Amino acid sequence: MILTFLTMPQRSKAVACFVLFFATVGMIGCQTQPKPKEPPLAPTIDQAEMLKASIEKTVPGTLVGDVIYTLSDHPYTAVGGVDMKDVQVGQIVSFVDADGKPINNGTVVAIVGDNAHVRFDTAGKRPPQKGDLAVWLKE
Repeated sequence: MILTFLTMPQRSKAVACFVLFFATVGMIGCQTQPKPKEPPLAPTIDQAEMLKASIEKTVPGTLVGDVIYTLSDHPYTAVGGVDMKDVQVGQIVSFVDADGKPINNGTVVAIVGDNAHVRFDTAGKRPPQKGDLAVWLKE
């Protein structure tokens, strides 16, 4: 093959190199891209209530709230479903998914009405989302 290439006229060499180059680029560019991972499904209300009860039974004195909204452009989420008189600015919060697995941590930055506003860690496994639970200890 190399000997044949060396004995080819100059124009044929250029055409062969051109074809080889674009064939290589075409194969590299045609690789399938992995599909983006879909976010996990939120638990049903019954599943969330069972997980809340399990956490509260396992660790007495624990507050377990619901993630009700997360900003898409800033690392803040709102948590509700607990008595806010037991919540204080500066408390550390752990977020768990529908399986009770930790996904992130955060700090309460404000209490507005019946919701705690929490700044979560951008280096966590993923941002909290509606359906996740927020867990922290009463102080």
